Amino acid sequence: AFALSNEKMFFGCSASIAALTDRNNNREAYLIHDGAADYPEAAWVGMCIPKTIGSITWKWKSPTGVSAASFTTTELGQIRSGKGQTFTKRSGVVYSNEGITTGGEFIDNMMSRDYVKARLEEALFNLQIKSDKIPFDNTGFAMMESAMREVFKDCGDNGIIAKVTTEEDAELSDEGVYMYTITIPERSDISDVNRAARKLTGIEFAFTVAGAVHTMDVSGTIEV
Repeated sequence: AFALSNEKMFFGCSASIAALTDRNNNREAYLIHDGAADYPEAAWVGMCIPKTIGSITWKWKSPTGVSAASFTTTELGQIRSGKGQTFTKRSGVVYSNEGITTGGEFIDNMMSRDYVKARLEEALFNLQIKSDKIPFDNTGFAMMESAMREVFKDCGDNGIIAKVTTEEDAELSDEGVYMYTITIPERSDISDVNRAARKLTGIEFAFTVAGAVHTMDVSGTIEV
């Protein structure tokens, strides 16, 4: 509850699948592991948190020293349906799955959302601090747009925002490199009341997350 109300992330671990019952929070992620006393979630978080946000997904990670949980196929299904995750083993490799919150959102998407918000707040705050003033006209609005575009370019470079690779992608981009748009109003669009209060309204943005491949279907034919 604290993580949800304060825009933080909480990571927990339990040996009991029942710990997932009635959990539904995009600010928490639970690892279910019969070796919970060894804190496998700490190894998982410690491996992922230092990475650049946008550069990784939380699935497929193999922290050193972590063993696979010994759940049955049925129990693994229960964990996944409860929106939890564990460490499984395939081809001799122990790895994490599924990289989601108990609310069903991918952890990296939540962290990307927080990163974008924090960087936008910093960029617009720094613009105010470093400028004698931002004029309440289209020139001043352009200054804010420029600061915001620098943030979105950084997010694109980090892998948070999807790249434009097709004509269809370009329809969701107003600068042609990454899939984001920014809408800045004209001065004439701002009400007299808000102009008098020096309050700029109507700035909007949208972006498409780059995401990651978690599953794949492969088909083929064999001919003789």
